[in-house]
Amino acid sequence: SFFDGTAWTDLVPELGGSGAHRWSSTGPGELHFCAGTFYVNLYPHHEVDVLGDTTDGPVILDGSAVGSVASWVSPNLHPTIRDVTLRNGNGATTSNSGRTGGGGIACVGPGSSVTVDGVTADANIARYGAGMFLWDCDADVVDSAFTNNVADYSGGGIFAENSTVELDRTIVDGGTATQFSGGGIYVTGGTFSVAPAEVYLSPTTLVVGGSATNGGAVYLNLGATGVCDSALIADHTANSGAVHVAANTSWTNLNCNYANNANADVFTAVGGSYTFFGPSDTVCTDVGCF
Repeated sequence: SFFDGTAWTDLVPELGGSGAHRWSSTGPGELHFCAGTFYVNLYPHHEVDVLGDTTDGPVILDGSAVGSVASWVSPNLHPTIRDVTLRNGNGATTSNSGRTGGGGIACVGPGSSVTVDGVTADANIARYGAGMFLWDCDADVVDSAFTNNVADYSGGGIFAENSTVELDRTIVDGGTATQFSGGGIYVTGGTFSVAPAEVYLSPTTLVVGGSATNGGAVYLNLGATGVCDSALIADHTANSGAVHVAANTSWTNLNCNYANNANADVFTAVGGSYTFFGPSDTVCTDVGCF
């Protein structure tokens, strides 16, 4: 059902049943789902929160492999998505830089932000950002999971361009970037926005089991910055390392925990900056490892 701040509208006739159902908003409000599985592609053009009621069981939003499950594409929106599982999305949202992504969640600004609370994004696909795709949209992610998401190019779990992403009590697991980089998370600046590109991994965050050409866990590009604050980065496969710090980017390690990563925990390219505080890890550069 949809609540516009004044009245409720029953959307079961519109969104219930099998097969894909595309929904667009006519104004701001709250979109509420009860327990069950709904085959939807949600494209709010306004500030619409997507909220699950899990009292009687999980709320599953299935994208039917035909589009993004939940996608906000408008400037200066600040929605919340809470207590839902997003699965089987096929990222079809295009950013101002021309990239297409967001199998589970897509948020394209400028000047936007999204709060992700208690969300599982599982088994979604996209060219970029299969689990979540951000362009000039900051994301505050808490108590959530991005699992088994596959990107053709970059950001199996999360792709963030000109966006700040903070992960707290969150797991990014089994993300794959098939052709390029950032199996778990890919963060990049760009030429289409002046917004910062940043990622912060809190002490209760796990980034595990990612696979990519470079940066199985995290890939930083074009002026992006990253901070790992006592999080766990483990079991990644990549040619360079679990974390790839490209030229003109920076990675700060605050007691970050690394385990069982192929080749290196952190790879720092020429011109990349790596600041280290805490236990030892394996660091490689273009001229060797230490």
